[in-house]
Formats: sequence, structure tokens, C-alpha cells
Amino acid sequence: MRHRRLLFVSLIASLTISALLGVASASAYETALCSKSEMPCSAKNVLPAGTLIGAGVAPAYEETNFVVENAGSKWSCDYVLLGAETTAAAGSPLPGQNESYLNGSLCHAGKNGESSCTTATLTVPTNVSIATWGTPGVGAITFNGAAKEPFSVAFSCGLGITCKFGKSAVTMFYDANSLAGLIPSTTLNLESGPSVLCGSSAQLSSVLSTVGPAISRI
Repeated sequence: MRHRRLLFVSLIASLTISALLGVASASAYETALCSKSEMPCSAKNVLPAGTLIGAGVAPAYEETNFVVENAGSKWSCDYVLLGAETTAAAGSPLPGQNESYLNGSLCHAGKNGESSCTTATLTVPTNVSIATWGTPGVGAITFNGAAKEPFSVAFSCGLGITCKFGKSAVTMFYDANSLAGLIPSTTLNLESGPSVLCGSSAQLSSVLSTVGPAISRI
């Protein structure tokens, strides 16, 4: 288990560096989901519209996490899936619709997760875009709702106070080869709740385990 954890952490570090460098594929190519990690994806391996792709957090994977934190508070959830169902076989970017889920009964508050939340919700934009990078199996999934439908999370954890944070778009980096997903530290602004208790913003970060096929191009 310890060896697997160290391997996972090293893969996440590599993915983080690629994300920060902004490595992306040329726009001339169309993104597709592929049953094999190959570049380009051969016609027989291109997956049809309606294919699911995503990454998640679960108690069985100790390396994974989903954390929203500011200077005074920390919220974390132990069961989250961030995913999409494609609405085309290929595209630039590949379009999809949200298929995400958060189990609110497995969310906690406090620096050490000592307090269970009474309610927790995740609202993810309907429209999702998927883009390939220059490496087989690697790409980015963007949940983009603009201002009208932001990516948001809300927590009610004691005293009956709900803190809701959001952002118009959130990107998850995805590597089918290492089975690792990553949301680098992303600022979410306070949408509702008392700023004196919730703070004006919080940082979302998440390390995930991928579920689904490889991202490629045709």
C-alpha cells in the first residue's frame, strides 16, 4: 500500500507540472475518447457518443481527496465523482454533459475532519468540454457553466450556517495511464453565507483516481 501511495503521489506531481506548464494539443486536431491509450486513436478504437469519463474520490483510495479550504475553515468529502457523458464521438473540444456526484453524508469540517457536515451539495455545470494533450491518454475535462451556472459547493456544518463557494469554470486534469486526476488549487468565491464566518473565498484542490477511457485525438 505504501509503495502504491508513493507511486500515485509521484504521478500526481508529474501531472501538476504539466498542468502548470499549460501543455495542450494543437487545435487542428479533434479530441476523442479511445479504448486504448494511443495517439492518434485508430478508427476501430474511437468510442461513441454516450461514453462516460471521470475521476473520483473514495475511502478505498487513501491517496485521493476533495478539499475546500481557507485560512479559518476546511471542508473535505470522502466520496466524490466528477465526470461527463460525451454527446459526440469527436470534437474540438469534445462536448459532454455533466455526470457528477457527491455523497453529502461523507463530508466533514475542521482542520482534521473532526465534525461531520449535516448537508453538503455539489452543483456542476451541465456543459462539459474535453481536450486532449500531446500525450496518449492525457487531457483536461472542463466544467464550464459561465456566470449563470457556476461550479459550486455548499457546506452546512454546525450552527445551521451554510457556506457556498463557486466559480464559473473548473478544470480537472486527467491521465488514464497513471489512473490519476487532479484539480490544482483553484479559487472559489463566496456565493452565499456570512463572510465573517465563511470567508470571502476558499481554495478547491482535489487528487482523484480516474474512471473511464483514454483521452486521445483523431
